Amino acid sequence: MKQPALGLHGTAPRAAGPGSGSRGLRLAFYSHDSYGLGHFRRCLLLARHIREQLAGVEVLIVTGSPRAFFYSTPAHCEIVTIAPVTKNAKGEYVSRNLGSTLEETIRLRKKQIREAVHHFRPDIFVVDHAPSGLRGELLPLLADLKFAGHTELVLGMRDVIDDPNRVRETWKRDGTYRLLDEVYDQIWVYGCKEVFEVDKIYGMSKRVQEKLIYLGYLRRVRAQGTPSPVAGAFPSPDRPHLVCVVGGGGDGYPLAKSFLRMLAEREDLWNGTLVTGPFLSREKRNRLLERFGQNKNVQLLRFTSHLEELLSEADLVVTMGGYNAVMEAVCTGKPVVIVPRVFPRKEQWLRAQAFQGLRLVSSLDPDRLDVDSLAESVRSGFNNPLPPDPDSCGLRLDGIENFLAGVEAFRRRIRTAGEDQYNVRSFKKRS
Repeated sequence: MKQPALGLHGTAPRAAGPGSGSRGLRLAFYSHDSYGLGHFRRCLLLARHIREQLAGVEVLIVTGSPRAFFYSTPAHCEIVTIAPVTKNAKGEYVSRNLGSTLEETIRLRKKQIREAVHHFRPDIFVVDHAPSGLRGELLPLLADLKFAGHTELVLGMRDVIDDPNRVRETWKRDGTYRLLDEVYDQIWVYGCKEVFEVDKIYGMSKRVQEKLIYLGYLRRVRAQGTPSPVAGAFPSPDRPHLVCVVGGGGDGYPLAKSFLRMLAEREDLWNGTLVTGPFLSREKRNRLLERFGQNKNVQLLRFTSHLEELLSEADLVVTMGGYNAVMEAVCTGKPVVIVPRVFPRKEQWLRAQAFQGLRLVSSLDPDRLDVDSLAESVRSGFNNPLPPDPDSCGLRLDGIENFLAGVEAFRRRIRTAGEDQYNVRSFKKRS
């Protein structure tokens, strides 16, 4: 499929920012990250490909994830963590610092974000998922960058946000529609129009549609030559190997427990590896270890930096329905069972239903989750034909390539604009 003409519409070429004539291109990511790791991991994936494939690009990631340093980062990629927040049992944001209110934490985050990005002086600023940031924390910075005019403002959207009616109501109430219309220069969707037509689903204006580009999904690729994380883990390695991942783990305990109970009751059928995620509480993790840790067909991992390799060696994948988790599972070409989260938003449920409609996965309603229903889904996964190739279903997986093409297109534009540094000011007036 022909790549979209990235970076060539929506805004005029920008004048070179301060010092850009003597340094490489600078790209900053923002990911608010509260309950899990999904937003940060998406930014880190793109950052790694930028550093591997585009020369002379420096990268900054500003993230709210307190677990960001679990991951190795490429050279010339700086990570700045800001005061963390999380969600309580009601799905409401709260500060992770028990001594601070949410309002105090948001004020601190605003200051930290603004200082980090201004110090970095990005040519491109990519905001992941949340147009105004958590509780509007990006608004002062966006106003600064828009007024200065040296930075391309890009919103990077995942394929689906939430129930369409809820999104429309929220965007009307908090001014997001105006932000998309007047502030962002481009909107890049990490998905396919054929799967989720977000501009239509969420009622975006004609002005926004003109600067919105569907990049395609972000393919996850297994690193070559990396040792197997499960080599020799099981005394009966000839049995089918199931891998279960529950995202960051903050809300993954029901699936984790059902998965391990299923393995314990069917010890002669399957081996299984559970990745609990770093946000599963110590109490719940210890509970699982005490009950299932001695089972010979079970391996428990809190975290692995080789998740793609682990999934590629599985015979079947059980997962929740987050963007990264589903893409990692689908890219293996193995049977996939999704047990999506439905609270506090319907994002995972909507994604699971769409991918099931493409015959790429099977979906299990979390309200029906128990040991027997999960076992039946696993058996069906083994008995049914293997999933089709994603490309044959219209699921384009060229999002990373198109993201890089967009960055390169912008670099060509800014170089052209900055060829005559003497005329930069007059150029800005003409723009």
